[in-house]
Amino acid sequence: MDNEDKMWKIRPLQFIREPIRFGYKVWCLTSVQGYLVNFSIYQGKSPRSNTVYEHYFGKATAPLIQMIESFNAEIRTLPFHFFFDNLFLVLNSLYFLRDKGYGGTGTMRNNRIPKSCPMTGHHDSAIVKEDGAIVSEWVDNSVVSIASNCLGVEPQSTAKRYSQKEKRIIQVQRPYLKGEYSQKTGGVDHLDKNVGTYRINIRNKKWYWPLLSWLIDVSVHSAWQLARGSGKKYTQLEFRRGIVQVYLSRFANPSKGLGRPSTSSSKSGIPEEVRFNCLNHLVKKCEEKKMCWRRMPV
Repeated sequence: MDNEDKMWKIRPLQFIREPIRFGYKVWCLTSVQGYLVNFSIYQGKSPRSNTVYEHYFGKATAPLIQMIESFNAEIRTLPFHFFFDNLFLVLNSLYFLRDKGYGGTGTMRNNRIPKSCPMTGHHDSAIVKEDGAIVSEWVDNSVVSIASNCLGVEPQSTAKRYSQKEKRIIQVQRPYLKGEYSQKTGGVDHLDKNVGTYRINIRNKKWYWPLLSWLIDVSVHSAWQLARGSGKKYTQLEFRRGIVQVYLSRFANPSKGLGRPSTSSSKSGIPEEVRFNCLNHLVKKCEEKKMCWRRMPV
């Protein structure tokens, strides 16, 4: 037991008020389809946190870098491209990913854009010359800032938007990195949606039960994603039913009768073959009532 580690029992958390008031927050690293690659359970001040990463990247980005660093040696050599939102993106994280041989693209908060990249608030882009990262702004419903260490503005793509001026849907130009970001993000949303569709509904008073049931749901979801990737056209409901049927056929132990199993056979000495042969087990009515008595010692 580690007194400093709140997760020592399953490796209590504080209540999270956003976006759901009560519950647990889990940082997730997923594929585009929603396959869970790695995760980290948020517990406030964690004894496993890396203070060097927190100082260099910030407390929000440090868990993401730690999850990437925990990959096996053979997996680290793969050419990953990470897409994340403005909570995690800082320019230092893009430089770190580039040095590791990975691509990184994501939306960026305005207060994190360096002063060396002046933006006009319209269709504009700038390159951080000393480090080679690009920051681009595109006007959607609001101004969206996107940064990347491997994608550029060209070739531009188009997107459908409703024009208040023309009162119809029109095609608007958007930077290439914005189109790629829109297509490749959403893996965590797919994971949440699929897990929530057939979530385990068994309730328990233990604080760690929601985490355990979530881990089971995510494991089933990840196995379903692997099955779909191999060419099997299962729905999630069909896949879950198949798992239940396999477990019932292998480990089911049918009861010998209704109700709780009795332990009186060992005391009475009557064999179970006689007790359950369904013969001559009738209640005998006694006409004369007798009182039970016991001789008391003198």
